[in-house]
Amino acid sequence: MQLHWNMERQFQMQKVMFKEVFNIKNLKGLEVVEHGCSLASLSMGETVFNAARGIDTHSYKLPLGVCAGVAPFNFPAMIPLWMIPLSITLGNTFILKPSERVPTTSILLAKYL
Repeated sequence: MQLHWNMERQFQMQKVMFKEVFNIKNLKGLEVVEHGCSLASLSMGETVFNAARGIDTHSYKLPLGVCAGVAPFNFPAMIPLWMIPLSITLGNTFILKPSERVPTTSILLAKYL
């Protein structure tokens, strides 16, 4: 049931994106969404024991807090899809300013998130 719901949601999203802007570059936005789903393992820190004699190193990757983006009128779906999934999956809050000419795309992106 859950798999069917996600596939149905993905189909609706693709239909909306191609209805607003018929451009093959919107598929790049969907590729970034897929990559954003795999960021949980990539965002972990690292630990190196014995980097030098008696020295251990630790790195932690922490969220920035708040990220913002502006959707242009000529790519109202692709550019936000480059920004939104990466910032949200890494634990940040994302603020999107929609395009004045094509605000429907940003509204539908937020609705489907």
